[in-house]
Amino acid sequence: MRLFFPIIFLLITDSNDAGFFIKKKQDGFCVVGRSLREREEVLLGINFKFFHLALGESSYSYTTIPFQKGCLAGVVFEEEGKLKTAFVYYTKEKKKILKIFEGNLMLWHIYKAEDSFILTGGIKGRTWKPFIAELSENLNIKSFKILNLEGYFYAAVKTKNELYAVGRVFLNGWDALIYKKQRNREFIYSLGGKGKDYLRYIDIIHGRPIAVGRTEIDGESDFLVVDLGGMKYYTYDIGEYDYARSVSPYGSGFIIAGETRLNNDNDGIFLILSEEYNPLKAYRLGGQHADAVRFMDYPFFTGYTYSYDFKSKLLIGLFSDNFPEIKLRKVNRKLEWYLLQRVVK
Repeated sequence: MRLFFPIIFLLITDSNDAGFFIKKKQDGFCVVGRSLREREEVLLGINFKFFHLALGESSYSYTTIPFQKGCLAGVVFEEEGKLKTAFVYYTKEKKKILKIFEGNLMLWHIYKAEDSFILTGGIKGRTWKPFIAELSENLNIKSFKILNLEGYFYAAVKTKNELYAVGRVFLNGWDALIYKKQRNREFIYSLGGKGKDYLRYIDIIHGRPIAVGRTEIDGESDFLVVDLGGMKYYTYDIGEYDYARSVSPYGSGFIIAGETRLNNDNDGIFLILSEEYNPLKAYRLGGQHADAVRFMDYPFFTGYTYSYDFKSKLLIGLFSDNFPEIKLRKVNRKLEWYLLQRVVK
């Protein structure tokens, strides 16, 4: 789908609303986020029908997928000082809690594999530890792996023969964290430099496992793109603070969505890369306030915009190459790969 004019929607309410994740479905999209009312509540959306759901003292959602005739959201909520996760099924007419997991876990992402669900996030103890879990189609736990490292997994993807998860790990500082499983072999890597490095999302694009995030040194943050098939990374620069949050196919190449800060102005951003990872174009989304694109499942994207009344408004749109262009350049950041663990079973 190519759009030649921008289509953007704002949800304007009395509360502070923000979109964190969007996933396209056959007849539209599923979207989730949070709404600040008397307390923090979950914002659930299917196409342009929205619900609020209050669980515990505060609740929010970072992930959703199309499910049956509606959507399935992973909802994190706090109750008596402990984190819990609820799986909430919703359509335009109803919402229903299917299952609740305890264990002080933060759920960042649900990936629908062929016959299971892959969950990623962090377990809260003295420090956060990354976890990756697999659930059956009826939401029963098939496997649950916790790494003895400080950090999170933010996203995962599974193919017929491989499983990947990405996030961040604290070693001498924050580095990108990569988990790779091939049949009976497991590998855990870090990728980092002298600053902070994160990988925020991963997907299989044109047959390649592509992860995106950011790399930061001395307060300057650049977009980070990693091809985990070839174990190669690429970095790109627009502003003082650049953060890639999602990647989708775009023609024979890629479109990456996120945010940038340029001259103290925050904008949503879209990067177009060729199949060889060369920068082609970049587009900005924003005005005289703070704007962020938190996720894109091309062509749909979601995020939020902050105005001068200090209230955020839910942002939903369809990408268009009629957005204003902005200069994008490839830069050479020096990062190092480290093999943290290798297991052969």
